[in-house]
Amino acid sequence: MTPTNALTAGKSHRWVGLLWAGALAAIALIYAAWTGHIWEDFFITFRASRNLAEGFGLVFTPGERVHSFTSPLGVLIPAWGQLIAHNEIGALWFLRAVSALALGGAAWSLWLFCQEHALSAMAQAIALMVGLVNVKLLDFATNGMETGLLVFCVLFVWRELLRPPGSRPALLAVGYAGLMWTRPDAFILAGAMSAGTLLFAPAGQRHDRWRAIWQGILFGAALYAPWFSWAWWYYGSPIPQTVFAKTVLAPTGMSFLQLAMSPLRLLVDSTGIDGLFAPTYFFVGGWPRDMLAVCRLLARGAAFLWLLPWLPRWAKVASFSTLCGGIYLHQIYPYPWYLPPWALLASIAWAGALAPPLASSRSAISACRIAAGLMIGASLCLLFVGAWQNRTQQRLIEDGVRREVGLWLKAQASAHDTVFLESLGYIGYFSGLKMLDFPGLSAPEVTRVLANGDHSYASVIAAFRPTWLVLRPQEIAQEHLVESPVWRQYRPVYRRSAQSQIDAIGWLPGRAWLESDADFIVLRRL
Repeated sequence: MTPTNALTAGKSHRWVGLLWAGALAAIALIYAAWTGHIWEDFFITFRASRNLAEGFGLVFTPGERVHSFTSPLGVLIPAWGQLIAHNEIGALWFLRAVSALALGGAAWSLWLFCQEHALSAMAQAIALMVGLVNVKLLDFATNGMETGLLVFCVLFVWRELLRPPGSRPALLAVGYAGLMWTRPDAFILAGAMSAGTLLFAPAGQRHDRWRAIWQGILFGAALYAPWFSWAWWYYGSPIPQTVFAKTVLAPTGMSFLQLAMSPLRLLVDSTGIDGLFAPTYFFVGGWPRDMLAVCRLLARGAAFLWLLPWLPRWAKVASFSTLCGGIYLHQIYPYPWYLPPWALLASIAWAGALAPPLASSRSAISACRIAAGLMIGASLCLLFVGAWQNRTQQRLIEDGVRREVGLWLKAQASAHDTVFLESLGYIGYFSGLKMLDFPGLSAPEVTRVLANGDHSYASVIAAFRPTWLVLRPQEIAQEHLVESPVWRQYRPVYRRSAQSQIDAIGWLPGRAWLESDADFIVLRRL
């Protein structure tokens, strides 16, 4: 190929990459506009964003310095949006626009990675279509969470770690810092990708990669230090209250034995990694068993593909990173917005596994093509089905129930009333009241009560005697509250339910998830 032809081909490839980036950004915005989906946790974070924009400080409740959010960028970007738009929907669309740009940048980074490593068309299609055009990523990148920013930073670091000429410490530092500014637990992602890079690096390059990674960590820490130091000064701890609260309810301990057994548990137990390719809250019910079994197989298989000797080095790194993610997710409650970056790495691992070597037989190539086509097709089908589920959930549950409960409380309560509930976001934001939420995302005093070992609702209610209780019927039953002495101190005064509307819908994927939030009862202290 002549230099002129090579230049023309490079420009052509670049235009294709830009088209991928623009298409993904546009798809994200179209998804957001059609579903209208706003995640519950957005309003937990945005209450602090709004208080900051209106001069009350970066706090959930004015006067209480509680670190009630997880992502620094996730709280600061909506605060800028609030300053511009002066309302929550305008601020949310500002965050959505930033997230859509970040997804476009992620697509561009992944496209460049594919070109730099000469991935086949089949491998590129799996990585891009399954890894980026999937329902959980598009949803959590546009419903008010920080996931789009996180995935951009993941691919920025990923591409730099595996750059053929070698990693550049300065850019690694920017990527590592970006991960931490997006989520403070993102060092797990950075560590998993970095460890995989070192483990599978050619012997002659391992020393240089190691030095670049350590330099990137040191300089990245310096870039993250301003937020770390400010949060420590302002809140008394650099660790978010959300982390403390969730740790109290963590399903397993972080002992050495637990960590050592985690890879085996990924093969034999139900674990957090099962949700990588599955719908949001799939385990609640309402999805075909066979489909979920395939999702589990893909997720668990991706964590062990690195054992295949013929797998390309980049795919081994992705697979080993997925294994590390599976170990981490097994130690915590795997909230669905934690999963998209790990699912992206798992998709890259499968891209390597389903792209057969050049010497493969025709039957092997055909089998890989069929498997890749089925994987891409299933991911796209789940995107459309999941979008319909989220659109329905927003209309019936978020707007029809939780928002209305919050507005009712705002109209009925006095400014000094307190509310106990688990569902903090919509109700806490639209009521504007002091929340004693379970397990204490905005109320460290609740977390301290739970840390004593009694994780019951009754223990929190008895300790604080809140003015209002907002409970789901199943919570009342599961917590045996009717049998508790505190129950006699309250009487029901309001109920909001969307169950009849859900029953009227003939076909509804994941129906059980909507039903779990369809009914709320408000009780007032006598």
